[in-house]
Amino acid sequence: FRLQGELFGDPDFDLLRITAGTDFGLPSPGHTTLTQVPGGSFNVDSFFDITYQIEFVGAPGSQLDGESGTTTGTLRMQTGDGGPCTNTPVDCDDGDPCTLDSCDPETGVCVHEPGPVPLPVVGLAFHTKAVFEWPASLNATHWNSYRGSLGATQLYNHVCFESGDARGDGETTSTDPSIPSSGGVFYYLTSGENACGESDLGHASSGAVRPNSSPCPTPP
Repeated sequence: FRLQGELFGDPDFDLLRITAGTDFGLPSPGHTTLTQVPGGSFNVDSFFDITYQIEFVGAPGSQLDGESGTTTGTLRMQTGDGGPCTNTPVDCDDGDPCTLDSCDPETGVCVHEPGPVPLPVVGLAFHTKAVFEWPASLNATHWNSYRGSLGATQLYNHVCFESGDARGDGETTSTDPSIPSSGGVFYYLTSGENACGESDLGHASSGAVRPNSSPCPTPP
């Protein structure tokens, strides 16, 4: 048994490969039992524990630039007397696009987990004195920018600067020709957003999540 797949042309991955099967030295033990029932048909009870390996290399210029790794896991593929979700299909769709719906094979109860909220933006950089850009973050459909002033009595005083591409200067670009007052300094933060929520604004040097007391309007 062998299985191998590879993703091409993805903006975040220079390499994303999934490998499984005994031909690659990855064990996949299991068995299949056929039990004849009246009428000449058979009940099938079958499982295989598929060990797989995932390799990735981040694409240059992406948020995964310089990152790489390999991980191995095992997934049980089962049919037959494998629990209430297997023999009796359960529709767990709750109609909410922001939840990941599944059936618990042990209990047959539907499980609804939070859907994919965008990851934080990493890598904001100024292209000119007035224009700053950032790489697209995973799971986001649009991005927001925030501006605050350093030296104020409040540590974080940023507010929404651009919601989505409201200024029309690019989905991952904001332009601010403003000049701070004498001795003042502006600082900028960005976030990714989709229909399920907005990412945080990154972490301070202490490791604490930066607050967002004035979020951009949703939708923009």
